[in-house]
Amino acid sequence: MGRLGAFGKYASERGLGWALLYSVRKASERAIATVDKRLVRIEKRRRITGPNTVSSRYHTVKENTAIWDTWDWSARGEEWTEDVRRYRGIDPGVWKGQLVDELIVGRVPQDSVVLEIGPGAGRWSEFLLQRAGRLILADISSKCVEICRERFGEDPRVELHRIDDGTLSFVGDDVVDVVWAYDVFVHINPEDTDRYLGEIRRVLRSGGTGVIHHPGTYANEDAHTKGYRSHVTAQLFADIASKHGLAVLEQDRSLSHMPGDVVSVLSKE
Repeated sequence: MGRLGAFGKYASERGLGWALLYSVRKASERAIATVDKRLVRIEKRRRITGPNTVSSRYHTVKENTAIWDTWDWSARGEEWTEDVRRYRGIDPGVWKGQLVDELIVGRVPQDSVVLEIGPGAGRWSEFLLQRAGRLILADISSKCVEICRERFGEDPRVELHRIDDGTLSFVGDDVVDVVWAYDVFVHINPEDTDRYLGEIRRVLRSGGTGVIHHPGTYANEDAHTKGYRSHVTAQLFADIASKHGLAVLEQDRSLSHMPGDVVSVLSKE
């Protein structure tokens, strides 16, 4: 049924006044959606973050918490490892092994203090634990914290925390050697990314490293939306990091499982 057909049906069943006002409401929603898309494009191009930005109305802490607290974690997050076959035509085991070798073994010193933001069900935590002398796992999802507690809680090197105020207040200043986050910041909006990068700089030791997987540029809007990617670009991420005194050593576009994503390697100078 087209819009005119629906209008006629509603006018007949609910009255002309209701049908007219409802049509105005639907037209307003379509107009606002169009304006929002244009504002987001401007915010990306001009690298605008902060209060009242449209890009930060999406991928909020509340939205993400609701998603991951109700997610079926029975596959322990490996469903996203499997995605690399569909996206890049690569064997998932080969891809995961390469990522572990290059970004965990290659970037996480033995016996270091490691903070993982957003461990989910521990998909990467088990490999970080092979390198870490102390592993701090922090997630906004209570469900994920409990899953990780079941998997790793008996190891005295592991600490678990729920992020409930948008900060890393449970970690002291200048104590962490490496911050790791994969498949996390791709879902975090620009304003919250800004706050987290400030906190990452605070907790890192001088010379410490951040390995952060985040959004970049995608082939089309459909790919961006289906991947539930936030409105952060590689350049915006680099600008925010630099603002907080974090040097961007590398932005790799080949290691992530989804084309368009970026893995940035940061250093606290």
